[in-house]
Amino acid sequence: MYDCLTYYHPSQTATDVAGWLNTAVTELKPGGLLSVRDLVVPGSRLRGKKADWQRRAGDYVNAFLQMSGWQRAWSQVEWEDVLRQRGFTVVYVGVMAVPHTFHDWALHLPSSHRLRLHALLKQAPVPVLDYLTPHFAGDRIAFHLQELLIISRLE
Repeated sequence: MYDCLTYYHPSQTATDVAGWLNTAVTELKPGGLLSVRDLVVPGSRLRGKKADWQRRAGDYVNAFLQMSGWQRAWSQVEWEDVLRQRGFTVVYVGVMAVPHTFHDWALHLPSSHRLRLHALLKQAPVPVLDYLTPHFAGDRIAFHLQELLIISRLE
């Protein structure tokens, strides 16, 4: 049994994050801490037009991530909900914008994927643009992805 477990970028490395969390519950001591840092996409537990746009923006960002070789990323509210469902109390949440260049992000991908990713950035709807904040300068593209750091305690 452990006092603390850390998981870095599960959306890049895991195909079953929920299953890993189930295992974490069995491996942590009561009162143990779980720290997760991962990309996070827009999302909402609210209803209405704005919440629908946020969820659609999350789907769009996930399409971008999955075309880049990542698994589906969760929204902050998905993380909070799934942790609470497994008996955790969220004690800290922080979100930070992490800058990326398109060249470095897509360097490992085949050219057909790079072209599709480029098109996804260029044609992104406004809520996605607000999230990714892309900057276009000639052939260069810079954008931001949001990373979540969430720390929770097993009750």
